[in-house]
Amino acid sequence: MRAARALQPPLKLKERDVVKQVKDFLAWRGWRAVRMQRMILPGSFQTGEPGMADYLFLRYSPESTGACLCLWIEFKRPGGPMRQGQMEWHERERIRGAAVWVVEELDDFMTLYNQHFGYLHPKRK
Repeated sequence: MRAARALQPPLKLKERDVVKQVKDFLAWRGWRAVRMQRMILPGSFQTGEPGMADYLFLRYSPESTGACLCLWIEFKRPGGPMRQGQMEWHERERIRGAAVWVVEELDDFMTLYNQHFGYLHPKRK
């Protein structure tokens, strides 16, 4: 008789796992991921903006040249804190009309995606 295995708690997904899931899903749906990373070289230059989201996803319109949908996503581990300046940056972009989401898990992302962009993928009969 084999000994019963002790029940293991479910694995907790790490932030990088959720990033991969979301990126793969969006790529499958025709979105392009652009990694946004702030970099400062003292005395030289800096890129990005303080508090900027982790990724900018673009979905180009097939009907016209240059038009696209934009989606900013900040990835966090579940319950992870926002860094200094992130909430302010997100709010400024939202005031400008941007879609800025904070994603901690795939299920919540899928709900948001279907609410806001589900129209892009009509169900086939």
